[in-house]
Amino acid sequence: MIVFLDVGQGDAIFIKSPAGHKILLDAGADKNINSVLSPFLPFLSKNIDLFIVSHPHLDHYGGFLDLINHHSPLAFIEADVEIADLPIAYRCLLDSLESKGTPIHRLSRGARIVLGRGAYLDILYPPSGRIFSDLNESSLIARLSYGENSFLFTGDATHSSEREAVILDGSNLQTDVLKVSHHGSRTGSWPGFIETVAPTWAVISAGVDNRYNHPHQEVLDILSGVGAQVLGTYELGSIKMTSDGREIICHNCNF
Repeated sequence: MIVFLDVGQGDAIFIKSPAGHKILLDAGADKNINSVLSPFLPFLSKNIDLFIVSHPHLDHYGGFLDLINHHSPLAFIEADVEIADLPIAYRCLLDSLESKGTPIHRLSRGARIVLGRGAYLDILYPPSGRIFSDLNESSLIARLSYGENSFLFTGDATHSSEREAVILDGSNLQTDVLKVSHHGSRTGSWPGFIETVAPTWAVISAGVDNRYNHPHQEVLDILSGVGAQVLGTYELGSIKMTSDGREIICHNCNF
């Protein structure tokens, strides 16, 4: 099960693997994540096993500041990069995790997280050793694979990141479901990247009537041009999908 959670203007993706592992990739901006996430957690097993942050912008990590008071993850994962000006609140999150004894793992391109029963999450970007001044450019690009199905997560990746991903992986980027970069901002969704990924579904996580006017029309046009079915949390709320390794079912896509 994969749920693109409706956290307003932010990103949060809940993954329950075939083996029952529970992963949260990004957590929105604030403690609102608790009420949004709760309906998708098993009644008798509320704890999340793994926290992953795509990059240190508040609308992606802020919810973790509250979640660490309610969950005991086995690990916290971030990109293995150097950030020129790391936000103070994010440093506080890392300090809190360390004080609770939660291991912090820094992963880069080539890492694979095995989720059991044939499911795994591959880190495709960034390569190790990078130094970034633009936090969006440091975003993890990761692909979840299960059988014949795949989901590509992009954080707030920029055109520059997407171009490099195409150079590094080419047609291997093709996927069933794309989490569109940066809430549908024109700073992401480089046409060459979208054409290479060629998603069947494109999910945009953005707030209703947000002040950035996300998603931008040119991004919607690019996605439409490759035949992708665009799904937005700003219209549908939390978007739940399930896969048996052969077929993906979207449970509230209104089509």
